[in-house]
Amino acid sequence: MEGTWFSKNMSTALIMLLNLSSALLVLGAVFMVEIFSVLLGIGSGAYFQANLSKIPLQSNLQQLYAAGIPLHYSVLEAYVLAIIGMILLCIAFLLFIRRHDKTVGGAKRYATMHTAFVFMYALVFYIISIDTGSYLAGPYVLIIYGAMAVAILVDLFFDYALRAQRDHVARIRRSLSVDPSTPFSNMVELQDKIFSRLSGELRVVDKHFNSVALSNFHRLMSGSFGNLKSITIVGSSEMMDSNFSRNVADLKKELSAQGVKFEVRLMDEGDRVEQHERLMLDDKVAYKIPPFNIINRRSEHLIMIGRGEAVRRFSYLYSRAISLDNYFIKKGRQDPENQQQSAE
Repeated sequence: MEGTWFSKNMSTALIMLLNLSSALLVLGAVFMVEIFSVLLGIGSGAYFQANLSKIPLQSNLQQLYAAGIPLHYSVLEAYVLAIIGMILLCIAFLLFIRRHDKTVGGAKRYATMHTAFVFMYALVFYIISIDTGSYLAGPYVLIIYGAMAVAILVDLFFDYALRAQRDHVARIRRSLSVDPSTPFSNMVELQDKIFSRLSGELRVVDKHFNSVALSNFHRLMSGSFGNLKSITIVGSSEMMDSNFSRNVADLKKELSAQGVKFEVRLMDEGDRVEQHERLMLDDKVAYKIPPFNIINRRSEHLIMIGRGEAVRRFSYLYSRAISLDNYFIKKGRQDPENQQQSAE
């Protein structure tokens, strides 16, 4: 839920449920408008016909005519319910559109608005039931009660889930300084304050990523790989050592056993020259980082940066990068050609 505010499958299912309950509330309001309008018309029409024909009204029709004013107000209140229901449906639809958002701000606002309008709907429905509750009977009333209950429960769950995620992001360190004189302590602090909090899809851009970087990365993520769904690293051939491919294959095999996808790609040569910043991002936050091969030894800050721009930059570099396997296949084809050209 890509990452989203919380579990992708759960969010989609609950938002669809919220849309369904909102639609039922709209239909319930429309049905009430129809019922109260029909009852009001029957009562008024029977009274008019009785006066015209000089025939006394039956007792049940007399009661219906006497309830004319409450029924009139109930028709107006049911129209208000229909409007509130349409607003609820629109908000639920906006939540559906925004369900893949990486930030919780917009979703939190929509969920709060939906909760407020559900309670407004419930209040107006309660007022209607006081005035003309005797005419509210049948399965449709139970459907309205059920839809209100479902909407309130889903809204409250959204509020809890989004608040928890927002608080989690707030607790994440926005920056961390690395002291080159304390490399061991730096690794401990980096792991505790930043890397142990990463989750979902972890993506890294570091053109100096080699076997030493891979070892440091493993130390920093040790014990926290279970929080991740996938790891994608965009590096380059600039500092790649002879053992790098084998080390990547070994780690990929280990992570696969834990259910974590692992991929390494190498930047396009043009991008390698232009790309100087290192980036790391998960489903919630993004950081500007030092090179992983000296991440605990270089006097530099890990700084939280705008996630949207980091996602765009990573996606651009990833789309132009080549997989590690394809790089060696391509290199293997080029080496004989280079040797032949040198011989000539």
